[in-house]
Amino acid sequence: MRQAGLFGLLDHLKRLSACGDPLEELGRIVDFDLFRPTLAGALAYGDGAKGGRPPYDPVAMFKPNFDTLTFRGVKKSPNSADFSAAI
Repeated sequence: MRQAGLFGLLDHLKRLSACGDPLEELGRIVDFDLFRPTLAGALAYGDGAKGGRPPYDPVAMFKPNFDTLTFRGVKKSPNSADFSAAI
């Protein structure tokens, strides 16, 4: 297996962008910040008064799930157990 160089990831991402990366296209089409209030309310983050690590960005946690369901597609019906396990 060939080891990537120092800038291997950057070169790879540039090649993906040049070929039309579907994730970039989805980011231009879907405004994920519209989901932020709903996600923040569902996750019930504290106010941070007790200190500790800041919580993860709810939109950043939502994007991989959205992308997985969008690109892989759910071929089961929404009532099946496999559908709820995929979410």
